[in-house]
Amino acid sequence: MSLYLLFGSFRKKEPTLFIPILFTETGIPLIEVTIEENRYPFELDLGGDFYFSIANEVMSSIKNKKSNGAIKSCDVKGNLYDSPITSVDLIEINKIKVSNVSVIEEKEAFILEGSVLNLPLVEKTKTDRLQILGRVGTRFFKGIDCWLIDFPNASLVAIRKMEEEKKSARFSPENFIELSLEKTDPLIVIAIETDFGVKKFALDTGASRTILRTPDELLDAKGQIYTTTHFKIGEHEFGSIPLYLFDISSRFQCDGLLGRDFFRNHAVYLDFENKKGYIEKKKKQICAEAH
Repeated sequence: MSLYLLFGSFRKKEPTLFIPILFTETGIPLIEVTIEENRYPFELDLGGDFYFSIANEVMSSIKNKKSNGAIKSCDVKGNLYDSPITSVDLIEINKIKVSNVSVIEEKEAFILEGSVLNLPLVEKTKTDRLQILGRVGTRFFKGIDCWLIDFPNASLVAIRKMEEEKKSARFSPENFIELSLEKTDPLIVIAIETDFGVKKFALDTGASRTILRTPDELLDAKGQIYTTTHFKIGEHEFGSIPLYLFDISSRFQCDGLLGRDFFRNHAVYLDFENKKGYIEKKKKQICAEAH
């Protein structure tokens, strides 16, 4: 697979690429993806173990593709899916071009059941989820050194070099905390101190809320909300954070998922080149235009 940024159209003093994020009524983050000159809304899913997943209705319309077998994929509940793999000639996101990339064919059962913790879906949520024609996963993001995921300003930013970004007006050391990214593939995992000790949370913009694998001492509270009074990332204490207690599948090598409820209020930098993350300290409300 070839993954590259076309930085040629950018002057050296502008070494970034902005990708707008649109949010559905229920808060699902979408970015525009182009395949064979057709544009589709894809969910931004940092928790997805793939480059792209594509809905069957979109896959059937793609001409330049080749079947590449199948794999078994797993949802957070542990359900397994037989997922066809297809090699697609070219996928574009703004000026990012991905050629000869293997994509997963998305099952509607996953969209409406596997990715939803509480069933049945209300009609508004079902309608919202069916807008998703594909997802952009973790492996795509790891193909580029640095990113800014900025839900408060409804933007995704591909960055050439983090050291240059630190000189920009967007980044100020007093507003961001630095932390290490754990060596876990494909998930992007960080350590967070909670009321239950240090837990490993995977960054997951595909999760609507922050989830914690139910601790032994709270087994009777499974499926409920527990508000931890202690939520420390790096050297910064974020204070009380609601956690949804859930039996996360053992296939997920983490203790919890840091979901969209957190990303809605805090911009996050990912520096894969140096295995570092930077999280905004100050809580923000997501901009009105995002909805």
